[in-house]
Amino acid sequence: MELKGVQIRGISPDGQAFSLEAPLELTLRADRQVPCDGLTASFPLQEEGTAFSWLRMDLGGRMLFEGLVDRQSLERSPEGSLLRLECRSRAALLVDNEARPAAYNGLDCRQLLREYGLGFPSRLPAGRVGLFQVAKGISCWQAIDRFCLAAYRKHPYLDRYGVLGLDPFTGRTKTISGRGEAGWRRLTIQQRNDVLYSRLHLRTAIGEKGALYGLAVNNPLGVSRGIRRERYLNPGVLGDIRQEAGELLAESNRESFRAEAVLPGLADLEIGDLALLEGERLQDPLYVSGLVWRLSAGGASTRVILQSAPL
Repeated sequence: MELKGVQIRGISPDGQAFSLEAPLELTLRADRQVPCDGLTASFPLQEEGTAFSWLRMDLGGRMLFEGLVDRQSLERSPEGSLLRLECRSRAALLVDNEARPAAYNGLDCRQLLREYGLGFPSRLPAGRVGLFQVAKGISCWQAIDRFCLAAYRKHPYLDRYGVLGLDPFTGRTKTISGRGEAGWRRLTIQQRNDVLYSRLHLRTAIGEKGALYGLAVNNPLGVSRGIRRERYLNPGVLGDIRQEAGELLAESNRESFRAEAVLPGLADLEIGDLALLEGERLQDPLYVSGLVWRLSAGGASTRVILQSAPL
């Protein structure tokens, strides 16, 4: 299978790079909510005995994936021999390495990255938390994630280039249409009522008979859709229950809309791109939150998941 503009290289432990033939099958997944991108691929076996520790995939001169080779398999059949690689992106280093247990009476972003960032560059804004404990057994990624939730109320993200940040925004806006050879083959627009809340009850005090939930916050979107789903909310680690309630409702409202398009070929898209769905009555650009690229004997395709942009 000849793939225009695709280059895949395996890197050995001593740093040698080997160009691999076009894969017979390949799946690459990326998701804003998952730390590591995952790639699995099967290649015609070129030479036995070459071990790979790293893999890089470029598309049109831009890096699509770079990461660790977790598993390398040799598969034999009457039709021939295959090389199968199972890989994770660079965030696997943060996921796999255990964080040094420690307790901090005040921790800022720079110190956090110095202790647990493993040298990855960062776009995290200046931030600081008070008492912060890194428990035995958690990973470097979990330590960074907990800090970001406490300092910024957001989960971190390591982009495909190995830069740590919060919600990624690439600055690119793509148009997705159903016209022409590059147009979508299938488009699904979904309203998800199962993630919406209609009302949150906020704990305002603790009395002799237990907690008092003296404040209620309605969600106009949930009410307008006829949803009845209520929750009782206690203050989190930051203690600002009104802000936490607003963020919870905003996130559930964002999750209640989802569009999915299946495009032909390997699309030049990235988590954090904005996308316009041509011909659809949607006012604002949507946010690329998930991608799946596939190659097989039947051809190539890209599945893109779109949501409202994070705040």
